[in-house]
Amino acid sequence: MSTAFNPGIDGQTEITIQTLENMLRACVLEFGGSWEEREKIRAAQDRQKSYADLKRSEIEFAVEDKVLLKVSPMKRVMRFDRIGEVAYRLAPPPALARVYNVFHVSQLRKYVSDPNLVLEVETVELDENLSYEEVAKEILDKKLRRNRNCEVILVKVLWSNHNVEEAT
Repeated sequence: MSTAFNPGIDGQTEITIQTLENMLRACVLEFGGSWEEREKIRAAQDRQKSYADLKRSEIEFAVEDKVLLKVSPMKRVMRFDRIGEVAYRLAPPPALARVYNVFHVSQLRKYVSDPNLVLEVETVELDENLSYEEVAKEILDKKLRRNRNCEVILVKVLWSNHNVEEAT
């Protein structure tokens, strides 16, 4: 059984690992299988692991903790349960009952209450399939970009349901 965000179970990852193993075997045979080469490979693996570990952190939540979910426009998640080492089941509001409620821990952030922080909540009208339409409100900037054979006009658009910092 596979889950999202678990590279050890991903079929594409398995094929890549198998290909790398075959390439390493060929290199060891070509260079005579010296221990010095193996030590260099081990050092490279350790270096890559240390880089990956810098970005990795162990996160655990208790049942009463509040969390921020990195999926927009989700809001008002009341409670959740841990259902595995890296998966949590959230209890969304009734309006979002059709959304699958299990999320990987990487999609969650610990919520720290700050009474000085006040967020203005903007309501978003959702369709029956829980989507909404973006409408261009204003063109903020326009540039002409020249490539080798053509000219392209780039425009910066302010969208509905977004502020100026989120213009694209």
